[in-house]
Amino acid sequence: MVTRKKDQLGLSANLVLRTLIHAEAANITKANADELNISDVPELDLISAIKAAGNYGDIYERNMELWLPRKGLNLLYSASDATESGLHYSHPTGEINYFRHEFAADSKMNQILERGSLICGVIGNEEQSMETDYCRALSASLFSGNPNLVDIVKINYENLAGLVTKLDSGEVDVIAGASVVAAPLFPDLAFTQPYYFDG
Repeated sequence: MVTRKKDQLGLSANLVLRTLIHAEAANITKANADELNISDVPELDLISAIKAAGNYGDIYERNMELWLPRKGLNLLYSASDATESGLHYSHPTGEINYFRHEFAADSKMNQILERGSLICGVIGNEEQSMETDYCRALSASLFSGNPNLVDIVKINYENLAGLVTKLDSGEVDVIAGASVVAAPLFPDLAFTQPYYFDG
């Protein structure tokens, strides 16, 4: 997912994604999400993100497994079996030392919370995809468990500069599905850790 670096939304999006990967490693699913042991993160409801979308493995199975069986870099990292290991590392979740009421009045996070919905740009034309699942998980984490307070905006990926324009204009708050290949050319963008390696 891509946001502007100056926005705290990027940190939140990355924490949600990391939580979904961590949940898979801990065998946490929608059904037992309340069992996940995480530190207090007052501005995000990470348990609701899992309840909304499932863990990383659930999302992959639902959206990709039929076409691209999971292997290689899309597997979870395992120190015990380096031959089968991927790069999806289960980061431990930790604390963030700021609260909602401390967001600057003109910050993207405050605008989203006041608007009452997230505008999530999704690259591609699918109604259901890994990207839409991540958008719903982010919505659930921001809005007390509600995965439906998100407006999905389908966008075409001509180039990364066009995506920057969509973020700057406010057409979207965050973009899911962008490639990180050109990331070094746009130092003002914040990318979450990769959630899918296309080879």
